[in-house]
Amino acid sequence: MLASRAAARSDAAASHERVSVVIPCRNEDARIAALLDAIRSQETAVLEVVIVDTGSTDGTVDIVGRYQQHHADLRLRCLSHPGAGISEAMNRGIETAHGEIIVRLDGHSRPRPDYVGRAVDTLRDSGAAIVGGVWDIASGDQTQVAEAIALAVAHPLGAGNAAYRTARTTDGGRTEVDTVPFGCFRKSTWETLGGFDEGLLTNEDYEFNYRARSSGSTVVLDRDIRCTYFARSTIADLARQYFRYGWWKLEMLKRHPRSLRCRQALPGALVPLFVCLGAASLVWPASRLLLGGFALAYAAILSVAAVQVARQQGRWNLVWPLMAAFAAVHGSWSTGFTTNIVSLGRWPRWPRQRRATAKGGQRGFSGVRLLQALASILVLAVLAPPGVATLVNRSRIDRAQEAVRGLAEVLRATGLVDRARGQAADDLLGGPGNSPEAPGVRQWVDGRVGSLTDYVSLPMRSDPWGNRYMVNIGVTRTREADGASTEPPALWVLSAGPNGLVETRYAAPAVSAVVGGDDVGARIE
Repeated sequence: MLASRAAARSDAAASHERVSVVIPCRNEDARIAALLDAIRSQETAVLEVVIVDTGSTDGTVDIVGRYQQHHADLRLRCLSHPGAGISEAMNRGIETAHGEIIVRLDGHSRPRPDYVGRAVDTLRDSGAAIVGGVWDIASGDQTQVAEAIALAVAHPLGAGNAAYRTARTTDGGRTEVDTVPFGCFRKSTWETLGGFDEGLLTNEDYEFNYRARSSGSTVVLDRDIRCTYFARSTIADLARQYFRYGWWKLEMLKRHPRSLRCRQALPGALVPLFVCLGAASLVWPASRLLLGGFALAYAAILSVAAVQVARQQGRWNLVWPLMAAFAAVHGSWSTGFTTNIVSLGRWPRWPRQRRATAKGGQRGFSGVRLLQALASILVLAVLAPPGVATLVNRSRIDRAQEAVRGLAEVLRATGLVDRARGQAADDLLGGPGNSPEAPGVRQWVDGRVGSLTDYVSLPMRSDPWGNRYMVNIGVTRTREADGASTEPPALWVLSAGPNGLVETRYAAPAVSAVVGGDDVGARIE
């Protein structure tokens, strides 16, 4: 086996397929030296290592410079492109690379000694356009939260069916997949595909691989190609990372709609579903049961997965951090995806040129902005239904306003107010049609249902939505410290909208015929 692999690599060397390793990086002072050590220790020698620094402020460039001085056997170049995204950095690095084969690595990675050799073997033997391997995900720190994050993003609940994250066995085998991280491909393939899409700040690997598959080529995952990937170490960093993933996934889908997979669509619907159910519960009490049931079901799924992983690790103290990590992955990805939809891709404005800061230049999407995005989605979900209902039912609302004004005038003239004094609370319905829902306002008194025709003789018709006009002649009673007291009657005529899928909350008008969403009310007295 070893002899055959050595012979194969000799054949590769004889065919002059030189290998260039390209690494886009920014602020990787903690790991860049270990990554270069791992590349220098590869069983298959590489022609060169091209590091493209996109604006490090933590000393990464200085570390690379010192490494270059002390290890002259490794051909190492460091290009500076401040503000460049990963796609742009990859393109600039590959443009200057001299190798026929490109192996992309990352500052958060550490390849095994046989990584490059196996990648080259698989690329040649499989005939694929792009090949890659499996991530052995390690924690970015020694805290419980960091350990939980590493386990969560390697679990199917956190990674879906992404084989490069969830393939934990050491069994070999090659299979065609949608995408691989840190791909290995020929420079000629990169040229044919037109390079990485510099309009994408993330999801550039998936988009590049998708174009390769769309051209008739294949993308192959070899489980023998393995590298360690260091996950984020805090929930805040994880949330920012997955917000970017979700936001830029939609940008990628705008370019390639057919690339959407079920594992991406389901998390994308999470936040909108919670928001819609939450908004509906404000006006439709029955939806509170749906919201509670959905929340309990989701919490149960997180709990089961967290307990399963914690039991496998023998670490029961990881249950809560695991649940938090799973929720951060789903919620942040869905929030990013939804924010892009709601803002039409215009917010947040991702700067192409990132400004360096004293803390290391990490200007990404802050936790405050993440909360702002969630708040914006909630506000839009609450405000949109009344706006939509009012727009759709504009002509009916106008007719209802005229009707309730006229009915209120007639009822005033009948002396209904005087006759109502001292009456028990009655909600009186008149005319044919369905009963509208009573508004939840203090002036409206719920009670037994009577007939309006018992008080006045009027030819009643349905309102513009087919409902009966509702008239309240009840007296609002309040209890004070010195006993019961009675407020003056608050009499209303109400046309309560269509009571359809788009439901709205009725706002009690202080004057006659004020619209609350698609509901219209007029005060008699």
